[in-house]
Amino acid sequence: MTTEHAGRRPVPPVPRLKDQAARLRARAHARGEEMSASQALEALARLMGAPDWNTLRASAVKGPEGAPLEAEEKVWARYMGSDPVRAKVLRVALGEKPGLWRVQIQFLESREGKNLSPVHLSRERVQADVDGAGVSVGRLSSGIPHLALELR
Repeated sequence: MTTEHAGRRPVPPVPRLKDQAARLRARAHARGEEMSASQALEALARLMGAPDWNTLRASAVKGPEGAPLEAEEKVWARYMGSDPVRAKVLRVALGEKPGLWRVQIQFLESREGKNLSPVHLSRERVQADVDGAGVSVGRLSSGIPHLALELR
């Protein structure tokens, strides 16, 4: 899942890139030079061999190494036993326990299902810890997972 820019080493995730740009900006300020946040991002991109920040950001790793899915990916999701609907992955991070991934998704369609209360139907975004198969550890009393994602 790592991506490389111009045949070089993998490009870190965007939050790490932004931290690096902030340190670059702080060093510039320590030397008495003015540098805006956007100038720091552009300078970092050039240092890493990209023509600009947008190109560097597009080539950045989208989620933790080994995650079963990545941010911006479109998936089919079942929430609380609903019929499968299209959803967009907003965020992927390491879960609280080994082998789990904290995933936040946004539903792109309305949901229907016998287990959904009006509160569940109104949710546009859901966060859950899922295993490598995309199934949440949290379950309804009937044993149905809170969230089940159909992975590629």
